[in-house]
Amino acid sequence: MINPNILISYSPNKQSTLEKELSFIFNAIKEKHKILPSTHPGIAKIRVKNPKIVIKKLNQLHKKNPQNFKVTMRYTPLD
Repeated sequence: MINPNILISYSPNKQSTLEKELSFIFNAIKEKHKILPSTHPGIAKIRVKNPKIVIKKLNQLHKKNPQNFKVTMRYTPLD
């Protein structure tokens, strides 16, 4: 079983567009990600190679293009 290393909060009623947004965002920062199954609505679990670097890149992207983050709200790295 693969453990997540980033948790993402999102609007539960927008789950259908979550994967599209994540794919777009992670392509923009040139990072691979894997979406893991989640039993909690509104929380997405993902696995990346280096979560702290990914969070820094996401912050930079958000500063440049905040309109890209329509569904997702908070990205939390797990150690």
